Order: sequence, then structure tokens, then C-alpha cells
Amino acid sequence: MGNNESGLNYAQYFGVDRGQLDFSASYTMEWLPSQPQITLNVINITDEPLENYLAFRNVPGETYDPGRTILLGVRGSF
Repeated sequence: MGNNESGLNYAQYFGVDRGQLDFSASYTMEWLPSQPQITLNVINITDEPLENYLAFRNVPGETYDPGRTILLGVRGSF
């Protein structure tokens, strides 16, 4: 037994380099009494997956694809 992952004793996980592009914007409607604000957030615009490998690049570990997230909101005070 012992530490054995995919038949490789004491193997370590390594993450694959990745970049992620996010965007955030807001607009305040100052002419209204409560000054509501519309917000837009886009996370991971380029839809980059998260990947890692086990000890060697040709031994795949995990791939997680969180996808792109778009959030639209309205804020105000009453």
C-alpha cells in the first residue's frame, strides 16, 4: 500500500498555467431619488478550464470546466 496515485508512488499534482479574463461595470441612475445602480459582472470571459497533471504532463490528473458566469444586478437604497 502506501501513497500510490494512478500507479505512481508519491506522485504530486501540478497545475497547468492558465489565465482568466473578467469584466465588471456599473451604472448609477443619479436622477432617480434612490439612485439605483445597475451592475454587470462577467467571470471567465474566455471560458478557460482548470487542469492539472500527475507527476508528468502526459499523465492527466483532473480537468474542471467552470464555464463563463454572467451576473446582472440592481442595487438601491430605500
